Amino acid sequence: MRDGWREIAMNPWRRVKGEAATTKSEASDVASARAPLAWCEWEWRAFVEEAERLKEMGVELVVFEGDVNPVLHDARRAEMRAEFERRMGDGEKEGLWRFVGEEELQAGIQAGDWKDMTHLNEKGRVKLTKAIGQVLQH
Repeated sequence: MRDGWREIAMNPWRRVKGEAATTKSEASDVASARAPLAWCEWEWRAFVEEAERLKEMGVELVVFEGDVNPVLHDARRAEMRAEFERRMGDGEKEGLWRFVGEEELQAGIQAGDWKDMTHLNEKGRVKLTKAIGQVLQH
């Protein structure tokens, strides 16, 4: 996700207020004051409804999976990713969108390509932009 795209980005995971961090990555110095992430069904439903409208209008929606700095990867995030990919696969089967996961994108983003926990540095942005362009050309 690029900062300029934030308004069109879908992120069904939100912080649950009033709960303490439950995993090592959520309790890191960056996220120590944050609550754990939880699935927001309303955000997901709004995304699916918009995809349905776009399909009716003949628009082909392509969804690229985003990631965070590998420092934040843990078992909980792996579960979250699996749930997200399952739902994206269901929507793809329904013809609502084309889903491009990290494996297909093959951007080659490494640990040194991150500026912080959620933003790529210049080198990482170039890699991501090139990979997205390659997918869209084919």
